[in-house]
Amino acid sequence: MRPATYKTRQDAELRAFLASLRGRHASARDVVAGLAARGVAMGQTTVYRRLEKLVAEGVVRKFVAGPGVPACFAWVGAGKEEGGTFHGYCEGCGATIHLHCHELEALGAHLAADHRFRLDPARTVFYGTCAKCARAKKRESAK
Repeated sequence: MRPATYKTRQDAELRAFLASLRGRHASARDVVAGLAARGVAMGQTTVYRRLEKLVAEGVVRKFVAGPGVPACFAWVGAGKEEGGTFHGYCEGCGATIHLHCHELEALGAHLAADHRFRLDPARTVFYGTCAKCARAKKRESAK
């Protein structure tokens, strides 16, 4: 059973902001800044607390790339859980990337069928370099 969330104007603003990200991840700090840009004042502790409640409610997914990296949150909405989404984490800029990939899904199916191991895509993180950071690194090495 999902816990009830007390509906307030701030809650509605938070939900609308997260939904406007269209599945992209945002840290609590990003959310505070985004809400402030919309004229909604909400402290980081309050945002984090409300995000955790939305996670418990099942409309927001929490993503943690690793120790020392701020948790990120993505709106999934009611009944829109992204069960098969893997994540990439750029070690250059810290971007979190959704990896919707049939090859990775096939890997999960292979692990389940041949190794009796069920991979949790929501908690599986591939570390590497995003395209933007790779281009910047290439430009730097060309100098």
